[in-house]
Amino acid sequence: MKVTTKLAQLRVNSGNISYEEISESTGIDRQELRELENGEANGSHAFAKRGLRP
Repeated sequence: MKVTTKLAQLRVNSGNISYEEISESTGIDRQELRELENGEANGSHAFAKRGLRP
C-alpha cells in the first residue's frame, strides 16, 4: 500500500516546523520524516510500527 503525505505543505502551513519538532511529538525519526516527505519511505510501516493510523 502506497501512503502519500502532505508533510511539506503541512510544515509550511505550520510556520516551517522542523523535522526535529515533528520527530519529538510523533516519535518518527527525522530521516524517516524526510523520506516520507519525499515519497521514499513505506509510510504505512512508519505509522504502523508506532500504533498510528495514516
